[in-house]
Amino acid sequence: MHDRAAAVTAQHRLFAGHSGNPRYAELHRHYPSIDYLRRRARRRIPHFAFEYADGGAGNDDAGIRRNWAALAAIELVPRYGVMPSLPSCDVELFGRRYCAPIGVAPMGGPAIVWPGADRCLAQAAQLARIPYTLGTVGGMTVEAAAQIAPDVLWFQLYRFPDDGHAVGFDLARRAEAAASSDQVLVAFQRSDYSLEATRGWDTMGMRGTCSMGYMLRASGVADQVLPEPYERIHNQTMAPYAHLFWSSAWQGIASGAFRRARAFVRQASRNSGGRMPPGAPHLTRARVTLETLRGAVQAGLATFERNAAEPGGLTAMNAQLALNFLKVEASELAAATVMSAMRACGLAGYRNDGDFAMGRFLRDILSAPIMINNDRILANAEAAVLMSEPPLSLSH
Repeated sequence: MHDRAAAVTAQHRLFAGHSGNPRYAELHRHYPSIDYLRRRARRRIPHFAFEYADGGAGNDDAGIRRNWAALAAIELVPRYGVMPSLPSCDVELFGRRYCAPIGVAPMGGPAIVWPGADRCLAQAAQLARIPYTLGTVGGMTVEAAAQIAPDVLWFQLYRFPDDGHAVGFDLARRAEAAASSDQVLVAFQRSDYSLEATRGWDTMGMRGTCSMGYMLRASGVADQVLPEPYERIHNQTMAPYAHLFWSSAWQGIASGAFRRARAFVRQASRNSGGRMPPGAPHLTRARVTLETLRGAVQAGLATFERNAAEPGGLTAMNAQLALNFLKVEASELAAATVMSAMRACGLAGYRNDGDFAMGRFLRDILSAPIMINNDRILANAEAAVLMSEPPLSLSH
């Protein structure tokens, strides 16, 4: 059975460098299964760390052997045929919906094996929308885990009977206080609220975003609280629509800059008897990045359309990565296109009093990479990039 949470999505190109792992194919060839990774870990990490992580309860690790035997007894029988859509693996448990009926079990001190392992596991589970369980002897506090994995966090609580279970009660209290998955979306009518500005917004003419500070005062009734959890609304509508609409708008800005630069090159060529102006090669470069941008937006729309029809499809790890990477790629490609268009115009592009001014395009597009900062998006995706399959296929 295919797991849509791990389905490979078609992209307009491979993401590498800071937004992907260029060695993924090589690593997958060397370590195609957990057993291969285990063999390598035995040689790679300190002996005490391997024995700690690899061991289990019982004489001669009897518990581990029973688990391996049970898993090895399961046979997967392939069924060949045409499937109009992949089966859903979603499951609802204790009022929360997850993308798969599996999760990250509590582990004692995984950071002994790999520094920061707890954070990597929590980030990957949050993005994949599967349960993540922080162990009592994990490598980070429950407060930190709640910040990283607010929608999927579980907590394993050991029994500490001394002092009237004081330690256990304290951990339980902290775990409950740290929970941050109670965000909701509220619909207010204009008469229900007032906004008081607390700070201004002066950003060199930036029009793409506005982050003025406000004091919100509102009142309403319980029926105005949307029953759907906010995180599901965010993942199914707010985030994908924002990235798609922004990317499309940036493509429009880049297209406008390209058309203006092309008009300049044509006029300059006519005025000089057919000789191209010095900046003409930059117009070609602008066309290349503009076409790449167009392909990225089309691929993002295709990803959305494929996943939007499935329950929870847009919360799958690869779908979220694809749409987040679209925002990063589109903002940088659009900025590169406008910069090339400006260089094609030469001094005429700098003149605000001329027909080929690029100032407005430049002001609007340079804010794109920091509207939900690209660096933050890439940093939050690090663990998921390591855990997911890259788009190695040209089909989906």
